[in-house]
Amino acid sequence: DFVIAESEHSIEVVVEKGNCDILLIGDNVKMPLPYRVNQGIYYPTQLSYSLEVKVKKEVEKAVLALGLYHGVAHVELGIVNNEPVLFEMGARCGGGAIPDPICTNVVGVNEFLTLVNLMTKGHGDYVKENFDVALYYYFVTPRPGKIREICGLDEIVEDRNVLDFAF
Repeated sequence: DFVIAESEHSIEVVVEKGNCDILLIGDNVKMPLPYRVNQGIYYPTQLSYSLEVKVKKEVEKAVLALGLYHGVAHVELGIVNNEPVLFEMGARCGGGAIPDPICTNVVGVNEFLTLVNLMTKGHGDYVKENFDVALYYYFVTPRPGKIREICGLDEIVEDRNVLDFAF
């Protein structure tokens, strides 16, 4: 049976000598069915404390079961009946802007640099902080057709609330 999760989440993890550190949990906003891709991700998560603890335990268990002892992981999971259900995991950074500037601006950790440090120095060499900011990573999904003109790019570049954009 096809089950739709109550919520879906993207998680960034640093693993150093078998110790998992959850850098960031995001709340995924999905496109309407039949599509299941993200339309956006809110950071940081709005999960309850008790559910966030369950998510962190499930992620750590999954990462270690994968055999990842030293590196980073990107995990996707859903919440079904108040329980985390894993559906995707990779021994890699998250895609797009997640490693930087998102991780950098939400928790003060550039995930790319952390991974480089893990692989070259043997330790992540980072300090996680809470900048008490909210961030929304939005994916523009225009309807089918021909693009005749793109305008407003100067305003986007000058807007101090926009960290990054690409098309």
